[in-house]
Amino acid sequence: ETLKAVLANRRGGGSSANGLTLGGTREAAKILQGARKATEQRVMPKLFKIDKDVAKAIEEAMFVFDNLLDMDDKNLGTLIRNVDGDILSRALKGVDENARGRFLGCMSARAADGIRDEMEARGPMKLAEVLEAQKAMIAIARNLAKDGTIVMGAGDDDYV
Repeated sequence: ETLKAVLANRRGGGSSANGLTLGGTREAAKILQGARKATEQRVMPKLFKIDKDVAKAIEEAMFVFDNLLDMDDKNLGTLIRNVDGDILSRALKGVDENARGRFLGCMSARAADGIRDEMEARGPMKLAEVLEAQKAMIAIARNLAKDGTIVMGAGDDDYV
């Protein structure tokens, strides 16, 4: 019900009496992030049937490139093996040294050196290219998670 209210605010402009804009995809994403994984898996397909553009925007707001760092080494390594080296080198070009080290640490030393060399050889890049590569990595991660190949995030599902 809360998600419906947030989405209604987005469609209706979402202005409150004091002039602040309320609602929208970011708020809906925060609500879904705070919910259990099962809730997200139940709500998102229904939302895609109602409004694909809004559902896509919520999905993008729910998961950003930095969230990949929340994955454990095994899952991050699996993701890296499924990402083309060109995409990986462009995506890592736009992150800080600690985050880059986290990604490269999940690779073999030889592969990590190859990515470092490729990043150096590229020189300066347009931010749009970096963001495009990061979105491609997020899409690959989401597909792997949907297939059950990797577990993204903290893994808030209940296990018995």
